[in-house]
Amino acid sequence: MKFDRINEFIQAHETMRKGYWWARTSNKETIEAARVTVFTLGDYPEQDSAENLTELFEIAERFDHRYLVVKDRFVQFIGGYNIPDHKFFTRTLRDHIKQTLAIRSYDTANLNLELQVSDKNSICNTFRPSYYMNVCMPTHQGVYDVTSRKKITNRQEVIKTFWKFGFIARRGRPLSVAKDTVGATSSEIEKLVDDYNLVTKSIGLDKKMTEYRRRTITTFNTISRYCAWPGTW
Repeated sequence: MKFDRINEFIQAHETMRKGYWWARTSNKETIEAARVTVFTLGDYPEQDSAENLTELFEIAERFDHRYLVVKDRFVQFIGGYNIPDHKFFTRTLRDHIKQTLAIRSYDTANLNLELQVSDKNSICNTFRPSYYMNVCMPTHQGVYDVTSRKKITNRQEVIKTFWKFGFIARRGRPLSVAKDTVGATSSEIEKLVDDYNLVTKSIGLDKKMTEYRRRTITTFNTISRYCAWPGTW
């Protein structure tokens, strides 16, 4: 996979878009340099991004993953077998990630895949090389069916698909599998929904707001603000 030209293009484009407010060091010269960078790189970042997507599909197929989530700074493989780190991070990929991040001294490379197992024993592997590193261009981001290699554009279909594997969705464009630490497990969500419905019904009957009821409502609203599942879209 190739990331250097993608990151260079996106950083230059952001400098142009946000202008002098993008960074304290931004000035007329840096913005003009960003324009030159975008012009010079041309279509290469898009080509690299398309090749990255193809390679990600091949990895997903190799480990029998059903769905692929491609966001700006991370990728998720859903519904297959756990991908061993040494099978994913080849020496060439490791060196390229480190080289791409070397231009930013505060970036550190993450050379491990995150593993999340749902209550239904389904696996989600997350590739997140850095919180500041772009994996693909915006045109290639989305949720894909690995078999057809087509994007799933229906938002509710994506949420239902994640739920089928025991995961809740993280809101955003595109949707992604939410970490348990951000939301909750599917069994916890089911219990929370039952408690929330019971509490709201009880409040409607006796007009009382106990601390338990308040905390249940607050917990539900907090998680649903960042996450989605069937019925809470």
